Amino acid sequence: MSASRLTTLFVLTNALLGTAIAAPSPGCAANNTLPKGQTPGGDSVTVAFTQSDGTARDYRIHIPSTYVSTTPAELIFSFHGHGTGASGQETISQLSNEAFNPSGIAVYPQGKSDAWQGAPYAVTGINDIEFVKDMISNFTETYCIDTSKIYASGMSIGGGFTATLACDSSVNTQIAAFAPVSGAYYINTTTCAPTAVEIPCDKGDRIVPVIEFHGDADTTIPYGGESKNGDCLPEVSHWVRSWSYRDGLGLKNITTYDLYSGKVTRSKFPNNSSDPNFGLVQHYKTAGLGHIWPSTNSTSYDATPIIMEFFGNHTL
Repeated sequence: MSASRLTTLFVLTNALLGTAIAAPSPGCAANNTLPKGQTPGGDSVTVAFTQSDGTARDYRIHIPSTYVSTTPAELIFSFHGHGTGASGQETISQLSNEAFNPSGIAVYPQGKSDAWQGAPYAVTGINDIEFVKDMISNFTETYCIDTSKIYASGMSIGGGFTATLACDSSVNTQIAAFAPVSGAYYINTTTCAPTAVEIPCDKGDRIVPVIEFHGDADTTIPYGGESKNGDCLPEVSHWVRSWSYRDGLGLKNITTYDLYSGKVTRSKFPNNSSDPNFGLVQHYKTAGLGHIWPSTNSTSYDATPIIMEFFGNHTL
């Protein structure tokens, strides 16, 4: 084959596959410089931000050492738990650790009064969903982002807010996959039946990938659910099954026992490993683990590399 025909074939192939390879944001340009104080591989910085409704906010951001202004990078949000804050979430999740996250821009938003929309104790009138949408809009203009590879994770009420984002069709079409950890999935209901309570969610038509981690010894957000702060926390496996059902994957799964030194029971939905959607919803139940992000400091495995692998398997 001639060189010219090879060149033509290469161009056509990339034109056909380009959206599958990357979806570069408007911020991808050779002359686009990082904001002041931010350097690839440098320390994370706290940035002041104003929502579109005028609310003053802030977040921490880490730029990976691999970042260049012409190569689209993943964008990963990590939402803190109540009383932890953005800085604490960075330490807990280790998403700024390039051994786990070598190429993604990691963002740790700060909730008002350390809370997030959906919590019974959240600050009234604060729209955190709009905060996330505004950040995505700003980041895709400011940085070179692969808009098909935007992800969300969170701990405790931050995990609950991650689920809130997954349930909102105005934003879940911009975020490829979700990873709540020890999530507080508050449901506003007068009658709390944790194993049967209806879990409301208006996620739209999209099948939304979710991976969930929870310890069975969690006394803050109990695995079995409870009535708390005037709302209901559902039983965690009921919440996961409800998500699978909502995604059209059914209520049954394939379960693997005794992973990671016998500590972990992993469930993957649907219950057919040959289904192309197999593993699109996953749940890691960790024996003896309390209200904490799974790591080798607290149990027999690190959740973060598992989350990163899950994210890497899902793009918009």
